[in-house]
Parts: sequence; C-alpha cells; structure tokens
Amino acid sequence: MQHLEKISSFARIVVIFYLLIQAGPARGQKHFDYNSGCRHAYEEIIRLRLDDGLAILDSEKKRDPENLIPYFLDNYVDFFILFFNEDPAEYKTRKNNLDKRIERMGEGPESSPFYLFTKSLIHFQWAAIKIKFGNNWEAGWEFRRSFLEVEENQQKFPGFPPNTMLSATMQVVSGTIPDGFKWLSNLLGIKGGIGAGMRDLDNFLDFRDPMAMLYHDEAVFYFLYLEFYIENKKAAVFSYIRQNKLDLRRNHLYAYLASNLAVNDQQSLYAQEIIRHKSNEPGHLDMPIWDLEMGYARADHLDNDAYVYLERFVRRFRGSCYVKDALQKLSWFYYLQGDQAQAEKCRSLIGKGGGLRFRCG
Repeated sequence: MQHLEKISSFARIVVIFYLLIQAGPARGQKHFDYNSGCRHAYEEIIRLRLDDGLAILDSEKKRDPENLIPYFLDNYVDFFILFFNEDPAEYKTRKNNLDKRIERMGEGPESSPFYLFTKSLIHFQWAAIKIKFGNNWEAGWEFRRSFLEVEENQQKFPGFPPNTMLSATMQVVSGTIPDGFKWLSNLLGIKGGIGAGMRDLDNFLDFRDPMAMLYHDEAVFYFLYLEFYIENKKAAVFSYIRQNKLDLRRNHLYAYLASNLAVNDQQSLYAQEIIRHKSNEPGHLDMPIWDLEMGYARADHLDNDAYVYLERFVRRFRGSCYVKDALQKLSWFYYLQGDQAQAEKCRSLIGKGGGLRFRCG
C-alpha cells in the first residue's frame, strides 16, 4: 500500500510538471507574450504618452526578461520620436536599434505568429523613418523586407488579424507606385492594389478578435490617411472621425491626424479647435509640429499671430521637412503685413538649408 502511495505521489508530480510546461514557456526561453502589461504599454505609446509606456515596458522587462514583446514595443517609441521630431542627433543615437531589435526578435520561436510580424513591423517603421531622413534607397529595402515578411506570415498564420492591418496598408502604398516604376516594384517582389488594400483595412476595423481590437487605433490612423490622400474621400474621413467619436483630446496621435488633415482640407478653424482642446497633461511626446499646424491654421485664417507659431516651430524643430514651407509662409505673412525687410529675410533663408537654426524676428 505504501509503495502504491509513493507511485501515486510521483504520478501527481509528473502531471503537475507537465501542466506547468504546457502553461507557458520555461524560464530562460525567449517567447512572445502580449500580456496585459504589454497591451497597456502599447495603448499608452500609441496615444503618444511615451514616458508612461516606457515605464510599463521597463517593469515588464524586469518581471519577465525573456519576453520579447517589450523590446518590440520599444521600436514604436523610436518611431514616433524620429518620425515626428526628425532630430538628427536622436537618429544617430537610435539608428543602430534596428539591427539589434531584428536580431532579438529572431531569438523568439518561429512557431509564433509574432516571429515574423514583429520583424515586418519594425522594418516598416524604419522604412518610414529613413524616408524622413532622406535615405530613400535604404527605405525601399526596408519596405521590401517588411512586405515579404508579412506576406510569408499570412501564409503561415492566415488567422492572425494584425497581418491584415500591415499587409493591407503596404498593398495600398505599393499600389501608388507610378506605371513607369512598376519594373522596380516587380524587381523587389512588391505587389500593390489600392482597392483591395483599402477593403481589407476597412474590414479589419470591424474585426472583433482581441488582437484586431488591440491594433484598432493604429489601423484607423493608416486607414484615414490613405482614404484622405490616396482615395481623396475627404468628407468621408471627417465623417468617420465625428461618427466614431475619436478621442482627439487625450489621444495625441488622433489629434495630430485630425488637425493635420483639417489644415490640408482648408478647415483652419476646426484644426485650431482640435489643437487648443488636446490634453496638455505632462507625459505626451513634445512635438514642435503642433506649432506648425497651428501656424498654418492661423495663417490660412489671416490671423495676426500666425508668425508666433511658425517662428517657434522653425526655432525648435531640428529636422528639415516642413521648414522651407514654414519659411515661405512666414515670408508671405510679413509681405501682407507690409514688413518687406522681414519678408525678404525669411525668403532668403529658404535656400540655406531646412535645418538651419535662426531667428526671423
């Protein structure tokens, strides 16, 4: 009887050990666990509350050092900082993170749909970053890697919704390549389709799968930009923003989306309303581009203080995009104000390089 009890106890230990193995990865084994903490971090980051998101990610890294998702989400932080602020010093500091993160994602299990998805999205984000910094050829190769990886991931894991968000976005972008350059997209193995891609993105927004719902805000950002600029459905975009009651106050990504599109649709008063009412609580990414958007909106409305915002943007912004356009708007503003000396000064600076730091006043 005692012998049987010992066997029974041993059997229970074996069963418990087996269940523990099945319940999750063994300690020391790299894995992808998009747990509640990582989801919360992602939600904060996508609202451009980067400091809060990073604090959560640091906690997750300490709690489970082998989980690769926090390191994947680090890339969103680099992306938003570099994409919106374009600081060359930040780019120099962060550019080596690309290869390090791709290598780290490669340590995860290939049996997970996140193995290729994380790599694809990292390449996709760095393609956009490299375009911002003028590295167009490198950006093309990053885009190609991203495209091929998400295509492969769709074949391996057709039921993984985030594939659709990324693949559909890339299809639409690829579909805009002019006919004269189709040979290049064919050479790179990239196939596009605007109609099919937009339909897939639209359908994705209706998915009720938990992973699709997690990526909903990011997909909305892609969808509305593409619908505005590619499909030219401007009225539909603003209708979507209002009908779906997008949070333009606490979600600074949405606030930027709506204000930027409003400025480009000559809805200057609406753009000003969005910028004024966005949350100013500490923790959001500090972006000089808010001054650019407000300056454009005020200038379009012929407000006398438009120069305040445009000059502050040019002084604070460290990148080259938009600066020449801001200088041109300033020169027009001063011309209309009858200040020919200031108008000429701003006009003369346009050809001296977008990144030049100066003071117009």
